[in-house]
Amino acid sequence: MHFNISMIFPLILCLMLPSAFAQPTTGPAAVTGKSIVFIATNMRIGGIKDVQESFAEAAEKLKWQVQVIDCAGKKNNAVKAMESAVHAKTDGIVLGGFDGADHRDLVKKAQKMGIKIVGWHAAAQPGPNQYMFVNITTEPESVAQSAAEQIAHYGAKEGGVILLTDRDYSMATAKTLALKRAVEKMRKFKVLTVVDLPLSQSDQKIMNMVKSWNQRFGSSWTHTVGINDLYFDHMARALRAVDREDIVGIGAGDGSSDAILRVTEQESPQLVTVAEPLRTQGWQLADELNRAFAGQNPSGYQTELIVVSKRNLNGLNPDNVEANIPYRQAYLKIWFPKGSVK
Repeated sequence: MHFNISMIFPLILCLMLPSAFAQPTTGPAAVTGKSIVFIATNMRIGGIKDVQESFAEAAEKLKWQVQVIDCAGKKNNAVKAMESAVHAKTDGIVLGGFDGADHRDLVKKAQKMGIKIVGWHAAAQPGPNQYMFVNITTEPESVAQSAAEQIAHYGAKEGGVILLTDRDYSMATAKTLALKRAVEKMRKFKVLTVVDLPLSQSDQKIMNMVKSWNQRFGSSWTHTVGINDLYFDHMARALRAVDREDIVGIGAGDGSSDAILRVTEQESPQLVTVAEPLRTQGWQLADELNRAFAGQNPSGYQTELIVVSKRNLNGLNPDNVEANIPYRQAYLKIWFPKGSVK
């Protein structure tokens, strides 16, 4: 079985419209006055930064106090942050971009103390699990499939793909395995190599790695697909240095504002970002945490991915690809049914 371009419906820009917006319409009213610690694995990752900022906006409406801790990509910092949050007996913890399972002892201790925990990209799959009330992310399989489909739309019509991943994250591993399977089904493309490149080191290593890949694979290398857009922050300069601006870059994760800008400006080898509605997810984190405080079940809501490509932007505003998603209005209506929010 292989992909046929005629079988692939055009993923030029897939935005959720209000008519298709399946966000919850019912839930508990605002549980105010809570203290929250948002632990971010690395605020240099655009997706985490955008989600955190959106969560803070929602938390302000809920009259929560939020402390943000940036772990700068270091696991020992995450341990310290978790210990600090547990010691402070905070009401809630957001695991921002790192696996809850990696800190299971601290997570279990927090849960026993009644601390509510939600995660963003904190497990391989969306939904509730033993380590948190709910994990918010799009399905890794869907993201991988959409990213793989874009290979056929851009650049060389046959060739080789380098997959970039960070094995410190279970979600990245799940997405990479799905990407590998998807590319291997393509008749005219093959996986050249899977590279474990920590996101926290990508800016330091990408130049030498691009040189190495070009020497090793030459013209066989036609596409690069990364599990996160951060890999492409310095990719353009590295490709220019080896005169390989023909290499197409596809981001299979997050859809940071920087990545969307790269795609929309059309001045970068990154031609696609398979994005998530990050600002919607920030408010969703707040809503799920509010449900936990109210003693209710998770909403069951799962966001859909947004594919932003260079082919036809249709007047897209790169500053707000979620303009058609009424997440603020929807959540405020749930939290403040009498319209008393300011």
